Amino acid sequence: QHVLKHNDRLILGNAQAFRVVDPLDPDAKSNKQLIDWDLAQTELAEAMGTAVNLKVEEEVAKKKAELDEQLRAMEEKFARENEKLRQELAAGSTSDANKQSRLIQMDARQAAIVSFKSKARQHVAEYKRHLFRLEESLKKVAALVKEG
Repeated sequence: QHVLKHNDRLILGNAQAFRVVDPLDPDAKSNKQLIDWDLAQTELAEAMGTAVNLKVEEEVAKKKAELDEQLRAMEEKFARENEKLRQELAAGSTSDANKQSRLIQMDARQAAIVSFKSKARQHVAEYKRHLFRLEESLKKVAALVKEG
């Protein structure tokens, strides 16, 4: 619940805007600002823009958290596998060719982690650019609706 004050605006849907008038409010007589349909539409567009900005940041944060979780799981898995390989190599129970093969596997896993980190950063950046393009399109549509 919200207590309405003089000059508060209520916008219902796309076609109805109401302004609260309280003749007993001492500020009622001092306000010289013209409050009309255009002002209501402008305020609505600004509020929607703010809401869209917040939603974009929220979605980007979600995507980043999701990719960070995948990266953490991958790093943990590779760390366990690499530790197992190190123990096998330290035990000396494998041939030189087998040791070399295992070292190559460890290097490949490390390269995969680095590659995933890079791709994840690129993906988040592209996702953010895409959301901002959508936001710009929404602002253009809102401006056209206002004119119409």
